[in-house]
Amino acid sequence: MGRSKREILFMIVAGHRKQRELQKGLGDRYITTEGKLTSLRSRAAKFETAADAKSFANHREMRLGDRLYIDKRKQD
Repeated sequence: MGRSKREILFMIVAGHRKQRELQKGLGDRYITTEGKLTSLRSRAAKFETAADAKSFANHREMRLGDRLYIDKRKQD
């Protein structure tokens, strides 16, 4: 079965979670597959499940919390 165009994906976001809620995504930074920061959503590592994103973060020894967290986004 093929993927739908508006599939929900999970990404690891760097920044203040509460600030993101106020700014509605402005200034978001994402983690790439190399474990680096990017402001380009297209370069962000994307995961099919939150568990996959958490496993990636654990493997890269990233500490998830209020400043580095998993968020779901609709694919463009």
